[in-house]
Amino acid sequence: MWKPEDICEALKCAQPSAAAAALCVSIDSRTIRPGDLFVCIRGENNDGHKYLQEIRAKGASGAVVERSWLEGDLSRELQGFPLYPADDGIQALQEMAVHRRKKMSGKVIAITGSSGKTSAKEMMSQTARTLLPAGKVFATEGNLNNHIGMPLSLCRAGESDDLIILEMGMNHAGEISLLSRIARPHISLITSISGAHMEFFSSVDEIARAKLEILDGMDKGILFFPSGYPGESLARTLCEEKSVEMSIFGIQGREKEFSAAKNYSADSSGIEFTWKGYTIKNSYYFSYVMAHNLYGCLEALQGCGFDPREISRAAAQARPRTGRRFQVYRKKSNPSQILIDDSYNANPDSFEQALRSLREILPSGRLALFAGEMAELGKNSEEPAHENAGKLAGELRYEYLAVAGNKNAEILKKAYNRAMPAGIAELFDSSRSAAEKAELLDEYDGILVKGSRSARMDIVADRIREKGYV
Repeated sequence: MWKPEDICEALKCAQPSAAAAALCVSIDSRTIRPGDLFVCIRGENNDGHKYLQEIRAKGASGAVVERSWLEGDLSRELQGFPLYPADDGIQALQEMAVHRRKKMSGKVIAITGSSGKTSAKEMMSQTARTLLPAGKVFATEGNLNNHIGMPLSLCRAGESDDLIILEMGMNHAGEISLLSRIARPHISLITSISGAHMEFFSSVDEIARAKLEILDGMDKGILFFPSGYPGESLARTLCEEKSVEMSIFGIQGREKEFSAAKNYSADSSGIEFTWKGYTIKNSYYFSYVMAHNLYGCLEALQGCGFDPREISRAAAQARPRTGRRFQVYRKKSNPSQILIDDSYNANPDSFEQALRSLREILPSGRLALFAGEMAELGKNSEEPAHENAGKLAGELRYEYLAVAGNKNAEILKKAYNRAMPAGIAELFDSSRSAAEKAELLDEYDGILVKGSRSARMDIVADRIREKGYV
């Protein structure tokens, strides 16, 4: 609920006539509901001001508009409809988020990482909802994690929520800093640091520094940092400067030979590891990276004051809400045969983890890989990233490779052929072409489908599922 006086206080504007309370804040005219406040965002390809008549007809309680638009002739057509003036729609949304944050009494947790942040957000929110009364946990919807999405999420959170979990994404330096200063988190969790955004950075160390901007909005509190990742020394220095406690987390004991792991295991029934002396079992996740993310979430929840015993019990209830993130399907006619749909996105780190995880689940099984190209790597990183992925697939004894794409797909295929001369590798110009091959695969114990979203490997996963994987 947004009272008119709160909107005006946030935007430093006069209250329009006939102003009414808003039930929620929206920037999308297609999903506007009666009682929503619509914030007009002007972008390169669209302008929210074009939809004011539409959102009024749908029952919106009012709209935030640019002052320059309000002074024009079109505004006369909306007489009697509450309009709140602002210099800029995005800035107005951010100012409203700052205002809402000041009124919150609950704990705010910020999550970022090169990969795993959305999965961690889902794990944490579902675990927390087992620990707290209904309606007391708010978490970012979908992947609303940028300079527009995260403030929008914060505007939708309740002032009386006990726990607010916010996902923060970035492509460039400075973006996390802005989000952190808006959200002012009590607890921050970094899931991983890798070359996921090398298109915009010159080194992984630069990426680490950008991720650590999450400290910019913190006043004391705790930063949970992943063990063994780049930036640990810098994180310690920055935490000392900010009087933020730093806690290193990670599952220990996983060696190159999976059988050597001391306190972690994964198979087709889920993951199991030890945390604070408790055995954590979860049947909805199946990979080491997911166990790592869940481990970090449990640490962050304890940092909020929850009891470790209760957290450990609740951890079994965490499950994915966003599909195509190492999602496991079993063949109806033979449940021991599995399909892994990990087509939501890909970077070098997540590609390696997915390859290793399927081999870990099926140590002696016959495996097939449908691979799409990785995006947002930067020109200097594309070739080694795809070469390493192909090489690792061969070293882990994937018997069949279908790779879709152009130059980088060819690089991946050649690296696989060198590492696995006895394997079968095929190159396709698109995911749709590769999907045709899926009709022929029946004999493999495990099939992994992986690629960046732009590679559209979801088409392949869906075609394989049609063969009876549920």
